[in-house]
Amino acid sequence: MHEDGQIDEPGGVTLIEPFEGHEGFVAAWQHLRAIVAGQRGYLGSRLYSATAEDFPYVAVIRWSSPLMRHRALQRPDVQMAAEPLRSFPTLYERAVT
Repeated sequence: MHEDGQIDEPGGVTLIEPFEGHEGFVAAWQHLRAIVAGQRGYLGSRLYSATAEDFPYVAVIRWSSPLMRHRALQRPDVQMAAEPLRSFPTLYERAVT
């Protein structure tokens, strides 16, 4: 559905974030991504739509470090844009290189 940046590069961390879907989800996610993409440490993202109904959307977002993601999430504009999106995020590091 969406792809930008360098999410397959080594280093950094990968955020895998399943979302509950709702009407207007894609537009709300695109708004949030546009804000987050301007933050220091953001490396890229992909948004996938599910073929099953557990979680209709999953975002894969690359950050240079957990600290940079944390700093971005502290910004009021990011918090406001994320508010209507219910998700279950987890950070991962590459296990095998």
